[in-house]
Amino acid sequence: MLLNEEDAILMKLQVGENLSFTIDGQVYQVPVKISPLLRSGTAGLPTGLPGIPYAELPAWAILNRELKWKQQPQTTY
Repeated sequence: MLLNEEDAILMKLQVGENLSFTIDGQVYQVPVKISPLLRSGTAGLPTGLPGIPYAELPAWAILNRELKWKQQPQTTY
């Protein structure tokens, strides 16, 4: 995820740290990169990364500093 430096500072994110976000209910988790070329309030998501689901862009996303997963009981069949 490419972020503006000021946004990364506000979110207390470091280069290389994983950032979780959602687009249309799909959860993504990618490492942070910083770019002085991006305006504050915007983010860049590269396409075609292995293991990253396709996202129709441009899109709104909800950035999460730390995504907490709800523990689910495991069912075996």
